[in-house]
Amino acid sequence: IASGLLRCTSSRCVRLRRTALQSSRDGVDRYLVAGTCIGLDVDTGEVYAPNGLEDTEQGILRINPKNPQPDLFEQKARSYQSRWPWLQILTP
Repeated sequence: IASGLLRCTSSRCVRLRRTALQSSRDGVDRYLVAGTCIGLDVDTGEVYAPNGLEDTEQGILRINPKNPQPDLFEQKARSYQSRWPWLQILTP
């Protein structure tokens, strides 16, 4: 997300001050749900999973500590759970 953008909810707007992505890993690190922070290098087959794979294997949705945005996390987690009801949402 470019610097200077606004993210607005019904009650407030917050200015986003994000640095530009330097790599695809930087993008993966910003995912809202810790267990979805997974990337695959298609050339080497290397898996990048900075939070590990345990949450994914166990169907656990928890906020990514590197991108703590509770309102957005809640929306994303509920969206996943509506499609896959067995997922468990853990709130901080």
